[in-house]
Amino acid sequence: MICHKKTVRNVRAFTLIELLVVILALSAVSLTLYGVLNSGIKIWRVVNQAIPEEEVNIFLEKFTSEVRNSFNFNGIDFLGKTEDLEFATLVASQRLGLRSAGKVKYSYDSIDKVLRKTQYDFASVKGADEPRAQDVLRNVDTLRFMYYVYDKQMKTYEWKDERLGGGLPIAVRVEVEIKYNDKTSSFTKTIGIPVSG
Repeated sequence: MICHKKTVRNVRAFTLIELLVVILALSAVSLTLYGVLNSGIKIWRVVNQAIPEEEVNIFLEKFTSEVRNSFNFNGIDFLGKTEDLEFATLVASQRLGLRSAGKVKYSYDSIDKVLRKTQYDFASVKGADEPRAQDVLRNVDTLRFMYYVYDKQMKTYEWKDERLGGGLPIAVRVEVEIKYNDKTSSFTKTIGIPVSG
């Protein structure tokens, strides 16, 4: 008798249902990863975007330090107008590698809506080279400097829009309005000058 043995091969293959389950699982993982990545990018943008309030507060702290360190210096007059201000103060001198007497000048450009600062060390005040101005505040809608002075004739203290020569004022006030994303924020800082007189 002849016996035929049938050999059954074990063929491993994916069924259609198994293939669909794997595709659905990969789709779910991909959507989850996309959502996490998208959220991470949004958080990164929020954290790294410029916040006008922080920029103004940093400017006001630096400005306060410079104004409080201002002093009367022969050859560098205190010149204050509504949108421009320059005075003698301590500046970081790149030439000398330390802080020295110098001049700081702030000027508001109402066309570009930018407040610019130019810093001169003592050598550049007396020399011909003009340091480059740097932007310290952008999106400035309005800016106004005011000066608290003693009027010797009237024997009164008052705020003025200009202080041209005649020594340091008693205090300087800066009023800034920043417009950012259709929102306007106002800031005011008054700084007393210890060596005024």
